[in-house]
Amino acid sequence: MLDLLTVEANYCDTIVTRNGVTEARYRCAGNYPVNTEPQAVREAFLATFDSWMSLDGRGRLIVKAGRYVEPTFILTSEHIQGYSWRAFQTEEEARNVLVVSILDPEKDYTEVEAGTMFDKDDIDDRNGVERPEALQLPWCPSSTQGMELARRKMTSLPYETAAPITLWTGLISLMGALGLGGVLTALASRPSRRAVAATAAKDEATGEAAVIGALANAFTDTTASLRKEIERMQNTLNEFRERVAEAEGEVRAVLALEAIKDRLIADQKVQLEIAHQDVIRLRSERDAAMDKAVQQEGEIRQLKAVIEAHDRARN
Repeated sequence: MLDLLTVEANYCDTIVTRNGVTEARYRCAGNYPVNTEPQAVREAFLATFDSWMSLDGRGRLIVKAGRYVEPTFILTSEHIQGYSWRAFQTEEEARNVLVVSILDPEKDYTEVEAGTMFDKDDIDDRNGVERPEALQLPWCPSSTQGMELARRKMTSLPYETAAPITLWTGLISLMGALGLGGVLTALASRPSRRAVAATAAKDEATGEAAVIGALANAFTDTTASLRKEIERMQNTLNEFRERVAEAEGEVRAVLALEAIKDRLIADQKVQLEIAHQDVIRLRSERDAAMDKAVQQEGEIRQLKAVIEAHDRARN
């Protein structure tokens, strides 16, 4: 995993020139109070290099810096769990102006406005109406970097589409191009709302029929795939149960051996205690015999002295 993170770090450290400013592509500088929610900290960090973070199938952390990467696989109908698609966008949802703020190191790391990014085509389509949104980058230390992040965000904002997608193969192709699975909101290209109104009404019936057909095909394929996956998981579960039963048998055998070993150890401890008591008793008897022998030696010396004294008196 370290080599993958190194690739992303090297991409961020690449020297680029933007609007006459030469600097690393993406830099990060920030701090946060200890009571800040971890999610907020992660979002502030990832926003500095237009990144996303996830876990792979092995539970490893995946971090990708903002750039286009050629897809390595193609989504087919069996990958579709469901989707949502709409051929228009409400005024409340539209955004065509981004007001960028950063953390300026030249002003004691206070938050300042770095500039404004305009989507002139969308503004013209809306008869000059601007729909602003604040893009706060509290961990971004460069105004040129902040404007580049705003440009990338502007290109990823949803737009109205010219007409419904009438073939499910077209829907699959769009999903593959966007790299999305699960719930999909497809808002591509950028024609005027007048073109949308003119074409959406004309193709409404055809579009709805195509979507229903796509859903039927997708759900049929998905059901078959799910059935196979359930059978595979059932077989895996049975194998797991067999292994668990074998493991339980081995555990019981080990516990039985442990019980026998504990009994043998207890018997050995009893025998050792008996032997220890015998040693103590024998030592006591030995000490008593030695004391008695010393006493008898003293009595013998006294008798010898009496006998010698008696012999001298007779002579």
